[in-house]
Amino acid sequence: MRKHITYIRGQAKGPKGKRADVKFLVDSGAVYSVLPKAVWQAIGLKPNRKMTFTLADGTTIERSVSEAHITCSSQYLI
Repeated sequence: MRKHITYIRGQAKGPKGKRADVKFLVDSGAVYSVLPKAVWQAIGLKPNRKMTFTLADGTTIERSVSEAHITCSSQYLI
């Protein structure tokens, strides 16, 4: 069975309406979406809290988080 990595085009919008086009990796098991730091800065996000995440290998990491509005198009990329 062949496995594919699927990406979808979308947009992230910050609190003051600034937008950036983004290529998202589709992960059906994910709870959170991750944006590159450059996108964070471009749309004006600021960290509003820290959270601890557990990675697949059991390692825990702490990251600053924020909130953005995300829209996805119906176009996908393989």
